[in-house]
Amino acid sequence: MDRHLSSPDVIASLQQGRFLVVGRAGMDLYPEPAGTRITEALSFVADLGGSAGNIAVAIARHGKAACLVSVLSDDAVGRFVASKLSHYGVATDHLHFTDEPMTRSSLAIAESRPDDADVVIYRNNTSDMRLSQAHVSQIDFDGVAAVVLTGTALSDSPSDQALMAITKAARQAGTPVILDVDYRVSAWPSSAVAAERTLNFARNCDMVVGNDEEFALLATSTESSGADGFTLAREMAVKGQIILYKQGREGCCLLLGDSVQQFGIFPVELAKPFGSGDAFLGTLLARLQDGLSLEAAIREGSAAAAFVGYELSISKTFVDPAVITEYMGNPKILIPFAVMEVHYMLHGGWLRRGQLLDGAAGMAAHGHRVAICHGRADYVCQPQAAWRLAQALEEAGALAVAETREEERRVARETREVQLEAAKATFDADIKAAKAAAEKKLAETMGNAGLSEIEY
Repeated sequence: MDRHLSSPDVIASLQQGRFLVVGRAGMDLYPEPAGTRITEALSFVADLGGSAGNIAVAIARHGKAACLVSVLSDDAVGRFVASKLSHYGVATDHLHFTDEPMTRSSLAIAESRPDDADVVIYRNNTSDMRLSQAHVSQIDFDGVAAVVLTGTALSDSPSDQALMAITKAARQAGTPVILDVDYRVSAWPSSAVAAERTLNFARNCDMVVGNDEEFALLATSTESSGADGFTLAREMAVKGQIILYKQGREGCCLLLGDSVQQFGIFPVELAKPFGSGDAFLGTLLARLQDGLSLEAAIREGSAAAAFVGYELSISKTFVDPAVITEYMGNPKILIPFAVMEVHYMLHGGWLRRGQLLDGAAGMAAHGHRVAICHGRADYVCQPQAAWRLAQALEEAGALAVAETREEERRVARETREVQLEAAKATFDADIKAAKAAAEKKLAETMGNAGLSEIEY
């Protein structure tokens, strides 16, 4: 069965149809605010997680059709995951539920920290590993662009048998099979078993995506030639497979036949060290369907990976372009934006880089007690900026650290009061005048264009 579609045939198939993504989806919990240790958390925010789920969301967020093939627990957590998938535009017609006793959807608790982030994953008797041949036997491959598989699903039965069955059926239908190696140490009985089973399976896929550590693992298989991971990847490419060999900060290599192309990364200050790989693959596949070359799609995938590494959540960061278009075309939203910009210009609101950090000691010297609020969807001031400021204030002794839950609530109330006063202050005489001038100018422009008056 060691036959593959040619790379032109794979790319051609990706041009239309929907993507079937097979593997796990679960609930992710993030301690609030960003940077908080799990052991010190008083609150958490929940979102969709799991490699296959995230890849499907990335594809859907680019306006492409994606369907998750998986099994969820028939409980509140499973229904939360299904609801989030639908919210993000992922089809659920091949999503199944199980009420087997003690079988649960996976749960991950992850710290949003740039380094030394603790991630705790609960995958004891997980529902996604209950995916069976019966679940996938009725899949119609007509109109399917590709089947995307995540390697963790190979770690146990009956899920591994389901992946073999769907791969066989896809190949008979001429549908490309793409494998994200997705190696998780805790999912496998041993690294030896992982290497043997994953490499044997990978040889039957048309495209294989993995990082240097994952290919190094595959190279330890008895089925390997005994070479290192990169050499193994090149051997697979020479035999006709498309290989995407990820190298972390060194970028990514595209291996096609005898050729090796190196691509760099978009350097950012990370807010968290996970989730980027899912954004990379999902974006790459979506952009290939848009007609981009493989090389151009890799660059866009790398940009998406950088963006997700910089932001806090994984699924939330894939912004629907239609939302941006709607906002930019709505004067009721644009005018407050303009008012805010006028306020900054009149009051010198823009700070030089590091100005707040430099003033941390001064705040402490004057006895100021500071609480930090930061919007999770703030795409101007990066999340790690708030985290760095919190560290500087804590070191200087100026950070408001709540010792009890009631104290934290009190600080939050005071913070809200300060925010309300600050909001009211923006409507001083200068701002009101600027706002009136902006509205007058807009009305004149719309009148000249023959547009109707807008109510504010």
